[in-house]
Amino acid sequence: MKRKTNKKISPIKLIVFDVDGVLTDGGYYFNEEGKVTKKYCGRDIDSLRTLSKEFKVIFLTGSKKINQSFGAYVGIETYNSDNKFKFLKKYCQENKFGLQDTLFIGDAPIDLECIDRVGYCMCPSDAERKVKDKVIEKKGFVLIKKGGEGIVEEVIELLTSYISN
Repeated sequence: MKRKTNKKISPIKLIVFDVDGVLTDGGYYFNEEGKVTKKYCGRDIDSLRTLSKEFKVIFLTGSKKINQSFGAYVGIETYNSDNKFKFLKKYCQENKFGLQDTLFIGDAPIDLECIDRVGYCMCPSDAERKVKDKVIEKKGFVLIKKGGEGIVEEVIELLTSYISN
């Protein structure tokens, strides 16, 4: 399915995924020992590995250990920060990426400054209203899928469709 946008996607060099609410459904699951677990979409694992062959991909999350474990499992660098934009700006400077060449996918108010300041943005369909409004204002994409339901597949579909046109 093709989507219309007023903004042509130029060569994106860096793709940044928030984790909770984007790659997961945002829920917390507790096992019998009281430990927190999260559910990640299995299809995203292969899709992330495919995507990382073409782009630099990182995870930028407010959560700590459990998302680090997922990042290590799929082979994606994972960073934790309470101020995501401050971290992203420094990361881009240190690694010679332009914010204008960066795609950020987020779902919550903590992601708004990144969404506002990067060149390209997306969010899952169940993102918070403020986030969807900002993505629409920036002529980004509100994805069809909800967080944790195979978001990365849809990101690849959009990038393939719009970069090739």
